[in-house]
Parts: sequence; C-alpha cells; structure tokens
Amino acid sequence: MNEKSKKIKNKSLRARVTQDELNQVKLNAGDLTVSDFLRSLALNQPMPKPKEPKKEPSYKPIIHVVEPDFAIAVNRIGVNINQIARHLNSDNELDQKILLTLITIQSTLDKAVNEILKNDS
Repeated sequence: MNEKSKKIKNKSLRARVTQDELNQVKLNAGDLTVSDFLRSLALNQPMPKPKEPKKEPSYKPIIHVVEPDFAIAVNRIGVNINQIARHLNSDNELDQKILLTLITIQSTLDKAVNEILKNDS
C-alpha cells in the first residue's frame, strides 16, 4: 500500500449540478463511485478499478414445513425458557415455581416428540 492511499479522506467538496448533469456523471462513472470517478478526473490520476460486486451465497435457504400448532407450542417453550433464564440471571435461586415450569416444558417436549414420531411412522 503506498503512502497516498493510507491518508484518511475526511474533507468534502460540494458542487451544484442539474439533474441531467448528475445523471451524466453517474453514467460516465460506470461501476466506480462518483467520488472515486471525480477525484481521479480532478487530480489527473488513473481511474481506480471498480470494486467487485458482492456475490450471492451459493447455498439455498432451507425451508421447513411444520404444523402451526407445533410451531406455537415450540414458541411457548422458547418463551418459558427465556423467562427462566431472565429469572436465574437476576441472581434468584431455583424455586418451586421454576422447577414446575421446567417439568412442564419437559412434558410438552416429550408430547411433541411423541407426536412427531407417531406421524412419521
């Protein structure tokens, strides 16, 4: 990296142009930013190479189809777990109410797993 490229560009220039002139500048800039394009022209520097466009990920998102009742049940479990975590993170001890909630969550999860297994067979 040369010394010129390390300098921070913290000053700006303003110029008033018509909409047609702005459109022409953007068209002439091509894949360059307007700043890079105008800086190169004004300072008689070679045009920088345009930045590579970001490539789209090569994977496809995975879409799962689930029963709405199942999704609601899993959401409720998540809410319960978050409430328990919040309670425990506030330096509260594990009390009877939390223990009962954990048992309820375990029971709900067991029912959901059994339902899935029953539907798959």
